[in-house]
Amino acid sequence: MALPNGAEGRAARAIVDLAQSDLSLSTFVREVLAVLRDAVGFETAFAARPHEHRVVALDADEEDVRRAERTLRIGPTRYADEILPAFSKAQAEGAFLDSEVWTTERERQRSRYYKEMLAPIGVRSMIHVCARWKNRPLMRFNLNRYDSRPFRRSKLETVLGLLPTV
Repeated sequence: MALPNGAEGRAARAIVDLAQSDLSLSTFVREVLAVLRDAVGFETAFAARPHEHRVVALDADEEDVRRAERTLRIGPTRYADEILPAFSKAQAEGAFLDSEVWTTERERQRSRYYKEMLAPIGVRSMIHVCARWKNRPLMRFNLNRYDSRPFRRSKLETVLGLLPTV
């Protein structure tokens, strides 16, 4: 696989180097999240393997990690109608912007998932990523912004460009 040029290429090379290092899975994931933070800019990130209730976090406090782990436990039933279509999109395409799920602020505000999980920790914008191997999810990442800058499509494209190296 040819790596991209410029900043995206440096990020891709950093991820490839991490993959070739002798790191534990949680350390590898934290380091990949740090590379993604440098590439697209976010305040916190959470990662989890499918069907596991343990989160690897970057720049998140303990309460936010507990909330994320709670979401993993109850999300498939409590928020299924909202998140399963979005997760399917991420599995098929690699990632999505939250603005592709909630196309208006009104939809976002009415969302149970947003009200109970994202709003209490102040998430204003999110990219959800599904790292896959042979079309099976290996790891899901939530990249979160808390300030007023929503993620733009260009940042999603950057993440999608880096995804094959993860």
